[in-house]
Amino acid sequence: MKFELLPNEILLDYFGYFNALDLFYAYDGLNYRLNKLIRILPLHLNFQYANKSKFGEFCRTMSLNEELRNQIYALHLSNQETDFQIEAFLSFLSLNQFINLRSLSITETDSIDSTKIISMLSSISKLQTLSIISSDFPFNTINETLFIKNLTIFYCFLNELYQLLQHMPLLKYLNIQCLNDDGYSYDTNRLSNTPCAIHLKELIIGDLQCTFMNFKIFVKQIPNLQILTISTRKNRDMFEANLWEHLIRISLPHLITFDFNFGCIYDCIDDCIYGCIYGYLTLQLNILIEEYSYYFSNITSLRLVPSETLGHRMLTNQHIQILKTIVNLFNLKHLNIERIYGIENTLVLLEILKQSPKLSSITFIPKAIIQLFNDDELCKYLNILIKKIILTDYFEYYANNSEKIKQFCQIFSNIEYLECKINSPDNLLLLLNYLPKLSSIKAIGNNKCYPERKFSPFENALRRLNVIFNINHVFISEFYETRISIWIGNKII
Repeated sequence: MKFELLPNEILLDYFGYFNALDLFYAYDGLNYRLNKLIRILPLHLNFQYANKSKFGEFCRTMSLNEELRNQIYALHLSNQETDFQIEAFLSFLSLNQFINLRSLSITETDSIDSTKIISMLSSISKLQTLSIISSDFPFNTINETLFIKNLTIFYCFLNELYQLLQHMPLLKYLNIQCLNDDGYSYDTNRLSNTPCAIHLKELIIGDLQCTFMNFKIFVKQIPNLQILTISTRKNRDMFEANLWEHLIRISLPHLITFDFNFGCIYDCIDDCIYGCIYGYLTLQLNILIEEYSYYFSNITSLRLVPSETLGHRMLTNQHIQILKTIVNLFNLKHLNIERIYGIENTLVLLEILKQSPKLSSITFIPKAIIQLFNDDELCKYLNILIKKIILTDYFEYYANNSEKIKQFCQIFSNIEYLECKINSPDNLLLLLNYLPKLSSIKAIGNNKCYPERKFSPFENALRRLNVIFNINHVFISEFYETRISIWIGNKII
């Protein structure tokens, strides 16, 4: 059957799987029937991976079209890998213009935009689900009642959580990726005797960094909890079964499901291996000198660091051969070797790349890898695989002329995201001009004198390139730190 002959019911179900941005880009204006259908559908709008031109065009359309705004039931705004999307969105629209908004997700916002968002939350009358994945969101400034039923947050201190629960009396679901008590001992006499979260039914804590006593005091605020999921690492305070039995029996009488994942390492590799439960693994090089019986099969992010006791900073072929026996590199997506100051030869890095077909992101100091650029096979793998690079030392120390910078750009011509330390605006312009797929770049530089005049021609050049950018000069001790963020148009980030 042809697509245009499908009944409206099937088309509406089909369209319901689309992000609103993609739906309108693909089907708006094709014919009268499709135009009508996509304008009666509840829409979820996710800007997290939007390119600049689509983002700007859709925001302008919404600012002029009240009916389209009223269709938006779920909205996701993100500053991840760019510093501007949320600020740009709020320059077009206010959140309280979305009168039917049920779900709002915010990823990586700054303090200024966070303050604006908080001021609007209470006026979004139908909002039920809120997700804040940002490390510096000021939850302690929320002082109005919000009728949120589902809340997901990235990081929160226990005292902030008490305040949040008092202002969200209808909360049923709470997911906290990390809860920290900041080493503070909470006194039951200072807290209200009346529970403030009596409707909360499910609590998930991805990393509990509280003492058992503080957590015991906290659960008195959630007496009707039915589902509790907790993970904790290196928190030996959580291992007393009798205490948990008493807490559940006395304070959580309605609990039906208790899922826990408590981890603690007691042997000599305590500081060498951690986080493997979550797909993140850190290994010191002194671990990679003999075979072990353990095996990590689902690692997506691997960090290799030198041995603090032996001072080894050189990554060798022996390390890689042992690494392959204890880590499945097939699923690896990010490799961090920022503290590795040397690589024995090109075969070392080449072997990692050959074993890691999903690898797309790498963090390193320029010194460690630039010296290997004379190997054509290695450069070929780097070009094909790597889409994201984070450089943790000054770029010009090792690529100190335009030809070396152009060589770097040729080898990494497919990267889309770059973080680097760089002092010369001219060198930064070279990177922008010779990295054709680059969509976002963050750079930091140091200057003895106030650098505004030095960067003025650079800012004019950026304006001619039609990019969104932000440049701040911050005085730190005896020098100025220049922080540059650039979002380049028409490319997915």
